[in-house]
Parts: sequence; C-alpha cells; structure tokens
Amino acid sequence: MPQNDGCLKELEIINALNEKTISQLSNNMRFFMRVLFGVLNDGLIIKCKKVDDINKTDFVVEYDNRIRNVSMKSGKAVVVHNEILKNFINYLRSKDISERTLETICLFHYGDGTIDGSNTDLRQSYTLVSQALSDRIKEANEELNSNMDFILDVLNRCMFKGANETNIEADCVYFGDLDYGIVATKNQFIRNTKRRCFDYYDHLHIGPLLFRPDARYVGKDITHQRKRDRIVAYWPNLREDIEYMSKRFNY
Repeated sequence: MPQNDGCLKELEIINALNEKTISQLSNNMRFFMRVLFGVLNDGLIIKCKKVDDINKTDFVVEYDNRIRNVSMKSGKAVVVHNEILKNFINYLRSKDISERTLETICLFHYGDGTIDGSNTDLRQSYTLVSQALSDRIKEANEELNSNMDFILDVLNRCMFKGANETNIEADCVYFGDLDYGIVATKNQFIRNTKRRCFDYYDHLHIGPLLFRPDARYVGKDITHQRKRDRIVAYWPNLREDIEYMSKRFNY
C-alpha cells in the first residue's frame, strides 16, 4: 500500500533529525528542537524514530537523555481523533454524563431517529438532523461544557493520549512539514482551552472539539459499517489556533 502524503512528511522529518547534531539541522528543525528541549548543545546527537500508527504520537525525539513525543499534522488537517461510538459513549458514561445527553449524541450520530442506526430507510443530512435535534443539542452542549476538568480530559483523550491507556501520550503537536512548521505543547493547548469560551458553537461539541459521524451514508448504501459506527472529533482552524497558541502562551 502506498504511503500517504502525511506519512512521507513525517519520514522526512525523522530522517532530517535522526543521527544528526543541532549544527546539521535546517533553521526550521533547529527552531523545532529548541521548542522541544530549550537550550541546545550543538554537538549532541539526536535520535528520532517512528511510532506505531495506533498512537497519537507519530514520532519520538531523543536528545540529551530526554524524550519528547510528537503528534504531527499537515496540509488542511482538522480531524484529531476517531473511535467507535459505543466506546466513546462508554467513556462519557464513566465521566457521569447523563443518559439523555448520551442518547442525544447517538441520535445525532446516526441521524435516522434511532440510537443504534437500525432505521436503514431514514438517514438524514446534517442540516435536517441538526434542525430536528437543535433543542437537545443545545441542552447536551450545556452539560458537556459545564466542567473544565472534563473538557480537558476529553482534550487529552482526543489530542494527546487516545482511547487506549497503553498508548504513548504526545507532548506536543507539530503542524507543517520539513521546511516550515509551527508547534504547540500540551501545556499551551491546556492554557488556551482554559482561557477561551466555545459557547458560540451550535454544533455538538466539547470545548474546541466538534463531533460528527465518520460517514452517515445519506441516500446511499452503507459500504463500510465501521465508518458508520465511528465518531470523529475535529478542530476547525486547527493550524491557525496552533499558531496563536505558539505565540500567546509559554511552552
């Protein structure tokens, strides 16, 4: 299977860093290393390796006996997480989210008037589903965004850790490629989220993260049931927000 463009960009950075000294790096990679490790020693060797794709961490950088785990985005990426809806619902239930809100999420996800996608003859568009559930979505948003600790826990799950407790947790997000990129640490994401209000989102959301089905298959046959059952978290204007965080908050 051919590698996608994002994977190729990751490998370019890995190859540019691995077994190199700071003096051998481009200006962009030197800046990247400075964000990750602070003051740099030009003579020390950098180690960099790819991580299994199940992790939020895409590659690990080791320098001066310290390790940083990096999640990388590129292009126009806004999707930050996906998992099977049932698993996500169980996670929310473990955080004491009400059954009514969980039901609203399922109704919005499947868009067929059921909480399990069983009405195969009535799958409606985002617009129609949002209109029909507008009052319930507003009510759900109020609960889902009422507790900052919960919002930050969801942020960590979707951006840095993932759904599996054994995953390698990312320390930062790098957005760009070998030649130019911006980076924001987990700490910057947390501080940004704490200081912003996301009440202007009418869409189903938790803090800065909006949710939708991976595929609803409106007016067509379901070709991938797993995509139908998978919920996606996305961050509108992710690149612009990372750039803002990188300038606004300390690492």
